[in-house]
Amino acid sequence: MAGTALQPATRGFAVNYTGSDVSACVEVLAAPGAGVSHYLKKVLINVQADIDITIGAGKTTTAVTSVILGSLGMSANSTIVYEFVTPIKLAANTALTLDASGAGILTVFVEGYTE
Repeated sequence: MAGTALQPATRGFAVNYTGSDVSACVEVLAAPGAGVSHYLKKVLINVQADIDITIGAGKTTTAVTSVILGSLGMSANSTIVYEFVTPIKLAANTALTLDASGAGILTVFVEGYTE
């Protein structure tokens, strides 16, 4: 399933991604353009199966390019929330990506801003 991004003005975003198999790595939020970066303030992950999750910056074929969080070993029907006091900055013009160790329904919510 595709993610939904809400982007008020040009700065803030809230992205909700739900899928059943992201083991080939998926793009959750597109690269913002040259000289611009995404900053992550909050990440919530919910899984319905035993699965390892990796949140990353960029994608190389079937894996994240740079790991931001993970690999997070999660049990079925569990949720984890990260709130960053100092936002996590992705490299300029880099997409936010998600990878998993196998199939399983999961939801990822990410809040942040772009500048």
